[in-house]
Amino acid sequence: MTDPRDRLTRSTSRPLQLPGRDRVVAESVLGGPSSTVDARLILSRSDLEQLLDVAKSSLTGRVVLRRPGLRVRLFEAPNGHRYEVWSFVAADAVAEQNPIFGADGSISLLARPS
Repeated sequence: MTDPRDRLTRSTSRPLQLPGRDRVVAESVLGGPSSTVDARLILSRSDLEQLLDVAKSSLTGRVVLRRPGLRVRLFEAPNGHRYEVWSFVAADAVAEQNPIFGADGSISLLARPS
């Protein structure tokens, strides 16, 4: 298996900035459609349903994976063809907290006009 750093298909230190958001310092893409490696990301229905349930419990409708990573396993078929299977790994999945509204829909004191 090659070094995962060889999978960086795009990297920029000057990504698009969105007004009112945290400043993006750098952006990198690992793999993707520009990669020539036969790689597959497999997500089970139960994993997707679990992530969807967590996202539904968030006012933003999003889920946050803490300490995310990728597990890359190299397989070889009987005919000699090699391919990678990628899996997400993370510490836990939690509902994203809205910086303005609390989990109960109340407005944060920091977001209220004075």
